[in-house]
Amino acid sequence: MVYLLTDAYLGGDLWSLIYGQKRRAFNEATAQFYTACVVEAFDYLHKRHYCYRDLKPENLMVDSTGFLKIVDFGFTKKERQNSTKN
Repeated sequence: MVYLLTDAYLGGDLWSLIYGQKRRAFNEATAQFYTACVVEAFDYLHKRHYCYRDLKPENLMVDSTGFLKIVDFGFTKKERQNSTKN
C-alpha cells in the first residue's frame, strides 16, 4: 500500500474559483496577484532548470493564505546541463 501526504489546499483550485458554483469575477488587483504567484513559481523552477509544461487553472491550487501553488508535475522536464559553460 502506498500513502501520499500532501498539503491541504483549502481554497480549492483556480478553475473552480473562476468557473465553479461560487463563480466570481476577479478585480484587477486579484488577477495581478495570481499572475505574480505563477511568475514567481516559474522563476523558481527555471532557476533550478525545470520546465513546467502543464499550466492550466486546474493545476493552480489556492492555499489557506490565498497564495497559488502549482501542482501536477507529471509533464515537467529537467533541462539537460551542457558540458560547456558560456
